[in-house]
Amino acid sequence: TCSLSACREGQDMTFVSAAMDIGRRHGNISFQEDYIGNVRHLLSLGCPLVLFLQARHVALVEAYLHPRAIVRVKEEDDLRAFRYYEEVEKLRTSQEWRGFHKEGNPAKMPLYNALVMSKPFWLAEVAEEDPFNTHHFIWIDAGLCARFVAPPLALDPLRESPDRFLTYSMALAVPHGGIDTHGFPIQGHARFGAKRTPRALLRGNILGGSKTAVFNMAEEYEKVLGETLGAGLMGTEESAMTLVCARRPALCRVVSVSDNQMGTEMPCRMFTLLASQGPACEILSPHSGDLVAGEALVVRVAVRGFTPGSQTRGTHGQVCVTWGRDGRRCASGEVVAIGGLEPGAVSLRVELVGSDGLAVASSQQVEITVVPSVPKDMDWDGEVIDSRYDLLESLASSASSEGAWVLVGSGCSGFEREVSEVLGEGVRPAESTG
Repeated sequence: TCSLSACREGQDMTFVSAAMDIGRRHGNISFQEDYIGNVRHLLSLGCPLVLFLQARHVALVEAYLHPRAIVRVKEEDDLRAFRYYEEVEKLRTSQEWRGFHKEGNPAKMPLYNALVMSKPFWLAEVAEEDPFNTHHFIWIDAGLCARFVAPPLALDPLRESPDRFLTYSMALAVPHGGIDTHGFPIQGHARFGAKRTPRALLRGNILGGSKTAVFNMAEEYEKVLGETLGAGLMGTEESAMTLVCARRPALCRVVSVSDNQMGTEMPCRMFTLLASQGPACEILSPHSGDLVAGEALVVRVAVRGFTPGSQTRGTHGQVCVTWGRDGRRCASGEVVAIGGLEPGAVSLRVELVGSDGLAVASSQQVEITVVPSVPKDMDWDGEVIDSRYDLLESLASSASSEGAWVLVGSGCSGFEREVSEVLGEGVRPAESTG
């Protein structure tokens, strides 16, 4: 649990979140394990926070409340009182709605859109009240991103555009039928005044800004919902916000979380340093074309914008070497020892994996050839015991390689090079191997 001082960067912002049990889960876990656990993490940071919870769940977080945290009770009846509830229900249950036939679309769930479409309105409600006298108001989903929010926070986008509504986008893949992820037709944007057809879908996991930005978004967002739902078009809050920013771009500050070396979405890293550091990596050795022994191989990696070895959030994580269909080994440093490679051509790649388990950078492939240590035609019918892998793994995981190292009893120049790459210039062959 972090102390209240952990939220120094967030003292001028109020976080807003909601956890309501409407049947939505992220995996085969309970509501308490999924959402309440994340809410407790948010509370542990000590940031100014307003939580919307059902009354039956308040007792689950009472022990975590602090002077800068407020709980506002919302029930299912409040969702049914959502100003566009009737229009949403009519479309949600209609086979003429494009999203009805989209498999896995959460917008088909009862009360789902009433909840997620309320985000900009509840955020504006908190900004109007301003219980902690802060300048910024940021919505964070309790179900997806809350667990990954931790100082230090990267707040440059807020400072650079203080009165524009900040959200993030991911590349918009348009499936067959021309609808977005939630069933809103892409061509519908132009119909309702978008200045251009969006190429990205704004996400609703983390969003907000100053009072002015929040109020402006809520006003335009309400107009968009009224117009589109009245015309029989529906997605989710993400579709509506995408249209708002497409027709009023000056209101929005959009940060792409797909613009990274992996080309993958990093939805929960918008306010972490990892999103702005541009992590990258490359394999230093072995080199493409090398012949290597499969029993013991050391992969040396160069990393930037990323710190291997720590379990804390931010720019930290693991270095993982992958090969073949499912070969994978991770380490908390820039040297990874692997073994058990089958003879033949092998492609090695390195991934940097963040503390949330998602890869954030990948190296170019290195093509090597694995050869057996003992040739098949060797006149030898005994058992070969090769202890090199254990040695290399031990050396690779050593906290320090300082001092003089002597390689004893090796007539294998390749292994000598491998050890040299682990230990540096201090290694030399022994003058006598007796």
